[in-house]
Amino acid sequence: MSEDENIEDKVNATDSAIALAKQHNIDLSEVEGSGSEGRILKSDVEVLIAPAPKPDPVPEPEVVAAVVEEKNTVKPEQKRFDSACGYSNKDHLIKP
Repeated sequence: MSEDENIEDKVNATDSAIALAKQHNIDLSEVEGSGSEGRILKSDVEVLIAPAPKPDPVPEPEVVAAVVEEKNTVKPEQKRFDSACGYSNKDHLIKP
């Protein structure tokens, strides 16, 4: 009995999943399959091979402050409209 037949007897996996697992030295007995009746699919093995996604960078405090400051700026045309309608400049300010 060859090693390929031995692996196929032990796990419920597609041929492409077995081949890919061999290429990357992955033990399929430790992989949880997402296919019908728990069958290990090629995509299950690919998830183990793919690098973990990098988290989104956290913005620096100066950048956040600049955005808030920019939003707090009232345009001259808005000031004219506000004064005509009875609003004050404080109605437009965004509090951090």
